[in-house]
Amino acid sequence: MSEAQDILLKLSEETNIFPTSWELSERYLFMVDRLIALDAADEFFQTASAVYPKRPGGDRADEGLRPPQSVPAVP
Repeated sequence: MSEAQDILLKLSEETNIFPTSWELSERYLFMVDRLIALDAADEFFQTASAVYPKRPGGDRADEGLRPPQSVPAVP
């Protein structure tokens, strides 16, 4: 789970995928651990960085829901 924690912290520091009031949650840790098991964590991080880039001040462009993005399925 250490690798999952590292990736989760990197997501929170380098993207705006989580709301500003976000705290480390065990369910997100489990989700990242599953992405690692599926060998999809790096691709997920790249997609999150593109869709939710870090903005000055840490504010998200939108705090609401985003429309679904087309994400390729992992074989």
